[in-house]
Amino acid sequence: MANALVVLLVTAALGVLAVVLWRAFNARGKADEGARLEVSSQSAATLAADPMNALSRAPEGWAHLADELAARGEYREAVRGLYLALLSRLHHQGAIHYDPRLSNWDYLRQFRGRSEWVPPLRELTLRFDFAWYGNLPVGERGYRDFRTLCAPMLSTPAVAEPARA
Repeated sequence: MANALVVLLVTAALGVLAVVLWRAFNARGKADEGARLEVSSQSAATLAADPMNALSRAPEGWAHLADELAARGEYREAVRGLYLALLSRLHHQGAIHYDPRLSNWDYLRQFRGRSEWVPPLRELTLRFDFAWYGNLPVGERGYRDFRTLCAPMLSTPAVAEPARA
């Protein structure tokens, strides 16, 4: 009788686990589908009005601000400016959909640009997160390295243009 009770409890636990996993995967599928069809309730003009938003300046404006901040020795803020320039560029070129509610890692996961840019984008995101959110000090060399890593993405189209016949 005790063995039958153990088998019954194990079977019930596995059944509950299966239902929980099924619901989790089903909810994830709906969330992924919703993310592809998402329409932002905030207009681009509203997003651009926030000075801390990546879309409040053109990528060149953010890069110029970053260089000004670096010239004043504000390297951590300069790295942020370059990262915002990068997000702005990638958004305007269609490689990401900028949404201030997303994390930097969400942008990496949704990246639809050049495949060779995934490793440098991952490295830039990691460096930015450590500098900005981790308060890791950034010096002149750190800023220059970050700028060098960003340069190809800021100066080249994010999505390869189709070959012309």
